[in-house]
Formats: sequence, C-alpha cells, structure tokens
Amino acid sequence: MKFKHVFLIGVGGTGSHLVGPLVQLMRFHPEGTNDITLIDGDEYEETNAKRQVFEEGSVGKNKAVATAERLGGKTIRAIPEFIDEEKFSKLLASRVSKDDTFLVIPAVDNNATRKATLDVLENENYTNFWWISPGNSYDKGQVVLHVKEDGEALTINPTRKCPRLADPEDVIPAADGCTRHINSAPQLITANYIAAGATLAVISNVLDEKGWFEEMHFNCRKVKMVPQGTIRGVLV
Repeated sequence: MKFKHVFLIGVGGTGSHLVGPLVQLMRFHPEGTNDITLIDGDEYEETNAKRQVFEEGSVGKNKAVATAERLGGKTIRAIPEFIDEEKFSKLLASRVSKDDTFLVIPAVDNNATRKATLDVLENENYTNFWWISPGNSYDKGQVVLHVKEDGEALTINPTRKCPRLADPEDVIPAADGCTRHINSAPQLITANYIAAGATLAVISNVLDEKGWFEEMHFNCRKVKMVPQGTIRGVLV
C-alpha cells in the first residue's frame, strides 16, 4: 500500500505525539510519502505543556505552523485553520485526484470534525482512502478506521455504528480555539500517547501490507488494548 498524500488534522493532544514518528515513517518507508499536510487552527498555550509536544518559545504560535517548522522539510505543509466540510472539500479538490490513495487522520477532540471529513470522502466519491481516527477520554480511547479501495468499502462507515458520530453534539472549533473544551474534558498524557502509538501501528501495518482491525480500544490504567471488528489481512 502506497500513500500519495497524508492529511493530519489536529496537532494538539494526540496529534503532537503522532506527528514526529508519522513524518519519520513516511519519509523513510519505501511506500511512504513526503507529501504531508498539517491542519490546525489553534495556538499553543502554556497549559499545553502538560501533555503536548512543542518547543520552548512556541507559545502563541499556530500549532500546525510551529510543528511544520520544527520538523523541517519543504514538503510539510501547514494550514493554520480549523477544518470544516467546505474547507476540507476544497483542500482535497486542490490536492487529490479521484484515484489517488491518501490517508486522512482526524486527531481531533470533536466528532463534528470527524463527521465533516467522512461526509466529504463519502459524498464526493473518493475511491482510495484510509480514514484513521484516534480519540480518547481521560484514560480510555480508541482508533477507528474507514477504508475504501478501488471504490469498494472495506469497512462500515463509522457514522452508521456510532450515534454520537452520526449526530454530533459538539461543534467544529472556531477561531477562539479548543481551550474551553479541553478544560471541561481533561485527559491523561498517557491516553494521548497510546492513541498516537496505536494509530502509528495501524499505519505501519498498512504500509507493510500486514493485518489490521476496524477498531482498536484501549485503557491506559489497565494497560490493555483490545481489537474489535473484522481482521483484514494477516497479523504476524
């Protein structure tokens, strides 16, 4: 499996732990890509130091821009905006051909953004995509996949399995950022870290054409990870 484009939406809690290893994997794996886009409308605050990865001096800077600068490489693009359905549609239309195989990772803290990306992928008939979505609460979390290859859905659209995703109660963040939501829903750094690691493990298996599950659930207090759904390929 070779990806032509990678879109990482959100480089905060989970995304900040994922982005460095993800870029490294994509740069050096023979099936990877240097075409990586980071998307986030939020700015770093001092409170982010508790569980996010960023360099000293980044406070007040946009997360996507600061992260792209930190990782270097002219092929890493930064979009300093929160993404909604319209913006995501325009982005894909400008960068992706209908037959391209590409990876979308909504590493965000709201279902509204997740649903917006899924709706674009489904409604605009992209035929080869991997949608890999990490998420977590305080000490638990999951990684959920939705995949199409050559127009055939290999998974059930997550909106059909999860009512909270089909009809989100939250909203896509506005220009004032995510702080209010984060303050009302604290998370352990270990939950973010495991969500990032599980996501990277799935992507690595896909690049190596090894097996993968439709969902992976974890509990960082119990140090437990449980796959769910159909096994695709061979796990060795």
